[in-house]
Amino acid sequence: MEQSQLLEQGLALLGFLSDEEQKKARALFEIYLTELELCNKVLKLTSASESSRANIIVRHIFDSLAALPHIGLLVDQAEQNGAPPFAADIGSGGGFPGIPLAVCASVMPNLQKIRWTLIERTQKKCAFLENCAALMKLPNVCVENTTLAKAEKKRFAVCVFRALHPLTPRSLDELLYLTDESGFLAAYKARGNTARNAHCEIKQSGVARGKTQRAFFGRA
Repeated sequence: MEQSQLLEQGLALLGFLSDEEQKKARALFEIYLTELELCNKVLKLTSASESSRANIIVRHIFDSLAALPHIGLLVDQAEQNGAPPFAADIGSGGGFPGIPLAVCASVMPNLQKIRWTLIERTQKKCAFLENCAALMKLPNVCVENTTLAKAEKKRFAVCVFRALHPLTPRSLDELLYLTDESGFLAAYKARGNTARNAHCEIKQSGVARGKTQRAFFGRA
């Protein structure tokens, strides 16, 4: 299958984008994929085994997007309880899951209110993310070159993360402090049993505070 067809069919199968929204998202993802291919070897944005365009589309873009409807609902729920419609991708790296989420949210009227902050500690990766956001003309994205511990606290309805492992009590505590008291932590975990284990880690850690809740996205 041609890679353009793979992207087209995958976006259609996700089921939450109209035909016109799919067309707009595809054009933006083509820009993003080109930038990833140009910079991947130098910045190591994905592993060598996943560096082909097809692997990036399936294992990173589609994996990131699978949770978008759920994240939209979490933002709505937190917003009803007083949280701003802000979301953060913690340890964004090459932009996963934050950029795919922001791309599709930018073309969906019901999700355009969400403002996405990509938090990344490596300056060169931040420059890459800023360049991608500028090339795609994403008005809903900003990039912060900082660490989890130093990021401004209590401002996000949802904090998503894909790269943080293991979930230590310290990192969980820092994540909770980033999230509004009505907000959610949303962890991408590769498989269902990994998600369940992560949930147990949080319950056993004793760090949960306030009304912050947890959500875990994993494949069966």
